Amino acid sequence: MNIAVAAILILASMLPALGRADTRFTVRVDEDLFSGMGNDADYTGGLALTLAGDLFEQSGTGPQWLRRMDRKLGVTAQSYRYELELGGAAFTPLRITETDVLRGDRPYSGILYTSASVIRWGGTQSAATTLLVGVLGSEFVPAAQRHIHRVMGSDQPRGWHHQISDGGEPTVRVMHEVTRASAVMELGRSNAQWLYRMGAGAGLLTDLSVGVAARVGHFGESHWALHSSPLGLGDRMSGSARSERFFYMTLGARLSIYNAFLQGQFRHSDLTMSGSERRRLVPDASLGFVFDASPNFNVHYFVRAQRSEARLAVRGETSVYGGIALSW
Repeated sequence: MNIAVAAILILASMLPALGRADTRFTVRVDEDLFSGMGNDADYTGGLALTLAGDLFEQSGTGPQWLRRMDRKLGVTAQSYRYELELGGAAFTPLRITETDVLRGDRPYSGILYTSASVIRWGGTQSAATTLLVGVLGSEFVPAAQRHIHRVMGSDQPRGWHHQISDGGEPTVRVMHEVTRASAVMELGRSNAQWLYRMGAGAGLLTDLSVGVAARVGHFGESHWALHSSPLGLGDRMSGSARSERFFYMTLGARLSIYNAFLQGQFRHSDLTMSGSERRRLVPDASLGFVFDASPNFNVHYFVRAQRSEARLAVRGETSVYGGIALSW
């Protein structure tokens, strides 16, 4: 309950910060083909636009209610950043040309969402609290995928009328993640750093997660504010415009309690998966790099492999996809 209240109050406190000069924009595209191993199944793609910046003009400032809330969450913050994100994501079975319900594979599911996150930095510790509000079952997601496949000359997906919550249904998620990073270490002419993180989410995805990560290269910030995306699909990096060039890797695992993309919500869905058809422990790994193409323009690319949460009878159970993010 404390996390939910914090997320709502933080969203209201972000509004005065949106017009500041330090605001950074990021356009992110995820696509299974970017990995070189995509099969157009499971998480097949997503698009997101993110605005990020300092929540308060001066470091170490902030309202007393926010500091009291942080103390309840066990966080000591020296500075705050915000992220506002608008995006969408699509999940499909393997045989997208079939019009019938495909037993033994995952259901179609799509989401349009907006999310608000606040990232606290305090020495080697950071914490991210996120509130996501979205719509499952919108016609926009299948229409967008059909258009993309038409442009690329790919097979048309024909089973979207069986998607989770077809016709539209509101959904929400609250999540909180804490990260502790090591001090920056020298490695030849480069720097190195590692971290571990723990998180929990409730709502659209209800789960617990743990992970470790490491990076090697040149980075302008000693506090690496790496945190999970609102949908748990890859990572977000709330950094500054300073020079950064590094490679990184992550290893993680998620204990899934509830997943609306597979189980549905309150609205009828033609195909859903029961608890016995889902894998509770879902491991993942990713490799990526970040570099500055110019003083104010960064590129982030990653490839992520994730065990499917659905126990599939018709195909392999590991999903591989890539993502590209451009920030300025």
